[in-house]
Amino acid sequence: MSLLPSADVFRSIELKVSQLLGGQLVCPHAPGERCSVAEHLTLSEAKDAAARDATDVALRDALWRCVGRDARSDLPSLAQRSQLLALYFVVPYLRKSAGRVSRRLCVDVAEVRSAMVFGALYGLALATDGDDVRDEIVRAANAAGWAVERADPAERTTDPHSLVDRASR
Repeated sequence: MSLLPSADVFRSIELKVSQLLGGQLVCPHAPGERCSVAEHLTLSEAKDAAARDATDVALRDALWRCVGRDARSDLPSLAQRSQLLALYFVVPYLRKSAGRVSRRLCVDVAEVRSAMVFGALYGLALATDGDDVRDEIVRAANAAGWAVERADPAERTTDPHSLVDRASR
């Protein structure tokens, strides 16, 4: 992403994914595995299927394996698409965590969100096919969010009211 359409990096990711991938279908199958277009998912179906509490666990796991594998692809366009998808799938969980971390550490929520995106991408790069890719991404993102506390203390605020993200209410 070259220019963020929103000050909220999570919202920017959602907008970018909708803009770039809105009309495309997501295939949860491994390369070489036979599938039909009817088995592919729309973006909203894929987001629901990738959720932690998804009803079809086999589909969820297959989708995350596919996203994790494609994110490490040698094809830059496929890798970037999968990285965006992975972030898009975990944004709802990270948004809640970012607010909690921001209030607890008295740091700007935008800094926590940015750190979480960096951490999520780092976790995605480290996840292997055998790992639960989603859990690795969320774990790394949360660790990066909590690490914001170690940033320059001169930039922290002690006013909890300035930490509220009024635009998202």
